[in-house]
Amino acid sequence: MKSIITPVSSVAFLPSAFAATVHTANTDDLKGATNTFNAALRESQYNLTVTDGEIGDFSTSLFGFEGCGDWGSPKRKAIYSGWQQAWHMMDAVQTKGLNWNEAAAIEFFAPPFINEEEQSSIKSTVSQRLYSVYTQLAYTTNKDQESGKARIAFCPNYFLEPDLLKVIDENSKKELPIEHRADLNNYVRNKGRVWFHELLHIDWASGVDPQYHIVDLYALYTRRDHTVAKQKIYNPAKTKGLAAFHLNPAWWIKRSADNFAMYAMAKTVQKITGNYPHLPFASTLECVYDGQGKCQDSEFKHGPGDKNLVIPLSSTPQWIAIQDTNEEPIKDFCLAKVLAKVPAKGDEGNPEFPTELPAFEAHEAKGCDLV
Repeated sequence: MKSIITPVSSVAFLPSAFAATVHTANTDDLKGATNTFNAALRESQYNLTVTDGEIGDFSTSLFGFEGCGDWGSPKRKAIYSGWQQAWHMMDAVQTKGLNWNEAAAIEFFAPPFINEEEQSSIKSTVSQRLYSVYTQLAYTTNKDQESGKARIAFCPNYFLEPDLLKVIDENSKKELPIEHRADLNNYVRNKGRVWFHELLHIDWASGVDPQYHIVDLYALYTRRDHTVAKQKIYNPAKTKGLAAFHLNPAWWIKRSADNFAMYAMAKTVQKITGNYPHLPFASTLECVYDGQGKCQDSEFKHGPGDKNLVIPLSSTPQWIAIQDTNEEPIKDFCLAKVLAKVPAKGDEGNPEFPTELPAFEAHEAKGCDLV
């Protein structure tokens, strides 16, 4: 069974005041959306104030909800709550200046001497939505609600994920061993991190470089048994491995979704607990795949290949698969629509946004990938 929701306007990333309500709803829908949104707020524990904007604007900024149940259903509440939980992470990275010399930035974005040329691109993704929401993220609803959308598919296991603050509280208790409390792996499985990661795939929300799309990169890793495996650059050890990669790592990092997500997750844990989670240590990357089937390794003395061809925006659909299932293809999911700032039809510099299933092409899978 299919299910669909849709975030609209500036709040796709960070709660901020609307210039106007961007999605109209009838009275019953507005009441149902507002009640569900408020119920989710109690779950997410986000302190939404009057200065952030109107509850009605936030609650009607996600719509569609096909296959997600009625207003007040656990699925709709879990989707709202995960979105709100991602705001905790956005708050943790909100700063006037990114400190390139601090632990989180060095481990996930590479040392400042190495990432210097890419700092502006990385910073724009981290902070653009925090400070330029009115000029960069002011979007309106298309009259034709079947066009101009990017979509997020919420697979069944998303709804089994715990809440961000609960995960941090349970894994940072003083009675736990230091090696447990200091390990970021123990904090990353939560709804807020899923939302944060997946929103990065939406170009108008992430503030991505005009010609490039933030993706899930692949790399070859050396396992403990000294065998080599091709895997996605997900989670702390692998994203740290990319930051420590010997060939222009920052150029890859600025389009690696989970490097941004792990940075934000580490900063969130640090903000709440007062301590930076320094574990695990970085994995060893043998090479990084460039999107053309080529593996950038030590043979490429000058770093990545033709940068004009690597992972262009037009090569990757604006579809996002959230959370994992077993080996067989997905059978039941809840699909989220995200309004794009451009119409569906475009030209070379403004690719069409897909409007049909499957929603898994961005992750190159028949089902939902592990996020």
